[in-house]
Parts: sequence; structure tokens; C-alpha cells
Amino acid sequence: MSKAKISLFACLFLTAALILFYANGSIELKVYEKSVKNVEKVVEPEIIEDFELKTWNRSKSIGFLHCGKCGGTSMDRTLSPIVRSLSERKDDKYIGNMHYDWSYFELFEKDSVEPIILLRDPISRSVSNYHFKKTIPGVANSKQPTYVKFMASSFDTFLEQPEVMVDFAHLWIDSFAGLSMIDGLMSDDYYGTSTRKIYKDDRAKMQQIFWERELMRLNATWSLNLAADRLEKMGWFGILEKLEDSEILLSKYIGKTIKLSHANKTPDRTGHENLASEQVLHKLNALKPMNLWLYEFANRLFDARVSFLKTGIYQRPEKKPMPEMSCTCTRLIIYCPGGELDFWVSKEAPAGYEESFWNYLQQLGVKIPNKTGSTFQLEFPTF
Repeated sequence: MSKAKISLFACLFLTAALILFYANGSIELKVYEKSVKNVEKVVEPEIIEDFELKTWNRSKSIGFLHCGKCGGTSMDRTLSPIVRSLSERKDDKYIGNMHYDWSYFELFEKDSVEPIILLRDPISRSVSNYHFKKTIPGVANSKQPTYVKFMASSFDTFLEQPEVMVDFAHLWIDSFAGLSMIDGLMSDDYYGTSTRKIYKDDRAKMQQIFWERELMRLNATWSLNLAADRLEKMGWFGILEKLEDSEILLSKYIGKTIKLSHANKTPDRTGHENLASEQVLHKLNALKPMNLWLYEFANRLFDARVSFLKTGIYQRPEKKPMPEMSCTCTRLIIYCPGGELDFWVSKEAPAGYEESFWNYLQQLGVKIPNKTGSTFQLEFPTF
């Protein structure tokens, strides 16, 4: 072969190699850019060789973390008599029939309670709970101004009235769809908490601790990691949207076949479907970044358990990066930079409450707004 042909062949080979190199480089760049936009780290699930699904230790109590509008009434009605009949304990066999959080179970002897929970999509739960709330006589017949406004509202107008939202915080605030049941930071005397039990005769102290708990919930990294770890250690948790598989896992955990009835189904009681506008759904997604993160993790954890039952292989799901906090709220402060309710503080907020809010955010590394005159210059908060 002549030198000219060899040179031509070498040039063609080099050109083809460069084309492939840059083509592959551009593909890798696109994948990288997409992964950055999704704020997700792609990690292969860890295979746990010695994994086993836990079963209920009948010498321990079962403590049900009842999250409102998540099928909890059905759980209590179905599970309570079964547990009481099978339990080896003399008392406190089934701790339920109330909205308990994790802190309440910590009042019992250490490791004597096995907590369980039934979760639901946080957005679906909020919409259902909004309509359900309007069927409660104490709300529907109340003459209290904010209650009257609530009954006259649509979900859209409800989320435009912060003074009304304060009295119905459980419908929109982050953490109420399961997270604070698991991390033990419920902050209302309607719920069964350690604070309510310990300070039942000291309302002022109880309220002070509830305000402190509200601030603690703003630490997304601490709260979500704690809740995710506790969820992973639970012998059973269910997903309302995956009820059949939830029943299968619950039956294995309890040691008896269990089928859950459906009580307090909101559409049957309100006479209409639980619909919400796109604008409402968008706002709820912005208001609930932590609960949405936990629900997504719970679904992957749940699916891993179901898959293990079918295949005998358990692939432990990784936690995704912490969510971007589009809104950082307590019951008395709404902070959604750039939104319709950029910043709002309730007239009910006690002296020093707002200052404590900003101080705590600073401790968490959140950039806080600089006050200029009567307006705020807001920056987007990140954890």
C-alpha cells in the first residue's frame, strides 16, 4: 500500500474517531444537564442479602399513627379487635382510635410499642380533607367569622385568605400529611402528643412548646431523615393508593388475613367529587415539599417490600437529595418567596414569634429577606 493511501486511511480513521468522541461527549453532556435539572442523584439500589420482613412481636403494643383522611378510621375499626384478640399483653394492646404522633408512644416503656402508619398522597389528602371539613357540624354551623368565610369559600379562594388558613392549617401546611406523625412534632392540642399529655393542666406551657415544635419542623434535613429512618424500621406501613398490596403486607406482619373496610369516604358524604383546580394543585405542591419528598420515598420503600415478597430479593432504596423549599411556613407565618403570599404573619402571632422564625431560619443557613421600609426584598430559601 502506498504512503499516500496510508495517510488518507489514517486521516479518515482519525476523523471518524473525533466525530464519535464529540457525539458521545454531547450525549453525556445532555444526560448530565438533565440530571441537574431533576436535582436527582442516580444511585443503584443496594441489595440486602439477609433482609426479612418483620412480623409483629405480640408481647408489644401496636401504636397506630392515625393521619386524618388517610384511611385511619378503617384501620382502627378493622385492626383494633384483631390485635386485641391476638396480643399477649394485659393492657395497651392497641393504641389507636385517636390521632397520635410518635412522641406519644415515647411516653410508654422503651421499645414496648411498634408504630405503624397508613400514608396517602399529600395533595389528594388535602383536597379530600378540605371537602370533608365542610361536612362537620361544628364547622358548618359555627358563627365564628373565619369559619363562616371557610364555608363560603372554594378551595381557590380559601388559599387566598391567610387569616382563614390559620384556623384550618391542617388542610395546607407541610408535615400534616404524615411527616409530623412520624417525626413526633405535631403541634396542636387536637392530636395525641406527649406535650398534650404532660402539660394538660398548663395550657400556656403547652402552647409555648407547640410553637417551638413548629419551628423545629422547618429543619427539613433533620425532620425528613428522621422520618425516613423510622419508616424504614417500621414492621408495617401502608399506602392508601396501593391498598391491596398494603393489606397483603399487613396480613403478613400481623399473622392473620386482613381486609380493610372503607369508612368516612368523603365523596359519599359531600355528594360531589373531590376536585381541585390546577391553580390549587400548584399551590399545594409549593406548600408541601417535605411531605411530597417523604411520600415519594415511602412509595419506593413500599415497592421494595412488595418486590421482596414476590422475588425474595430486597433492593434498599436510596434517599434522594433534600427538596427545594419553595415555601417555609408555620401556622402563623407563610413565607413563599415570589408567590401571591410572599410573606404574611398572623395577628395571632405572640411577641417575639416572627423574630424567632427568622433567627431559626438563619441557623439553618437560609437566606432571609432584608427589610426595607414597609416591604420585604425576598430571596429564594434553600436548605
